[in-house]
Amino acid sequence: MLACQYHYSQYSRIGLYPAIYSGVLMTIETLAGNLQRLQDSIEECVRLAGRPSGEARLVAVTKGRPMEWAQWLQDLGIEMLGESFLREFKDKVEAMPDAKWHYIGRLRRSEVNGVVGKCDLIHSVASLKVLQKIAQSATRLGIVQPLLLQVNTSGEEAKQGLAPKELAQLFDQGAHMLEGVEVRGLMTMAPFSIEEDKIRDCFSSLRQLSDEMNKLHGSIMPELSMGMTNDYKLAIEEGATLVRIGSALYVGLEDTCSLRHV
Repeated sequence: MLACQYHYSQYSRIGLYPAIYSGVLMTIETLAGNLQRLQDSIEECVRLAGRPSGEARLVAVTKGRPMEWAQWLQDLGIEMLGESFLREFKDKVEAMPDAKWHYIGRLRRSEVNGVVGKCDLIHSVASLKVLQKIAQSATRLGIVQPLLLQVNTSGEEAKQGLAPKELAQLFDQGAHMLEGVEVRGLMTMAPFSIEEDKIRDCFSSLRQLSDEMNKLHGSIMPELSMGMTNDYKLAIEEGATLVRIGSALYVGLEDTCSLRHV
């Protein structure tokens, strides 16, 4: 309700018609209800998995969604917002510089400079070359960029990411200790499958790889980014600390409710 009150005063100042405000209020209330149900579900999954409360956190994916929806999510208390496309990422970071932005989409070497230093965490570092480019960019800026290494645990050729053997080689070579980067964990994407066992194997493999790398190299990688709208419950059971969810937040919403169409 605080968010709704805030936006009411904002929209009143710019003279929105009551019908438009009513649509805005309905959108915020729908978004708030979806968010509450999702947060409750995440916490229940954590409890059922026998894990400490709060150990799995939500990254609200806002890619392809109106700027206002991202702003309302922030007003509703969401700290971490995820974007996948560079142009949209830049626009939203500029408009919402105080949000904790996570870059979760495919990241090419040519796009690295547009992301480094502008987000709290990069989830999708899928090759040694991209890791090295991030290190160079961060060093030039005089910062340390937190990131996750993306691992292809499904074995699907269509998915990017390091093969498990490549991950081990990267650690053996000490690349995870490059100046300018902080490797905070691993990320994966589940296979395109309705078979629960295949999805679970993908997530459990990532957890096992993380445990192995931490043990062998004395590293501390607390984060496991895995799980989206359709499979986050399995991911939490297998140890996810970050779940990247978009669709479940926007059930019942239409872009026509956005002020971009006013």
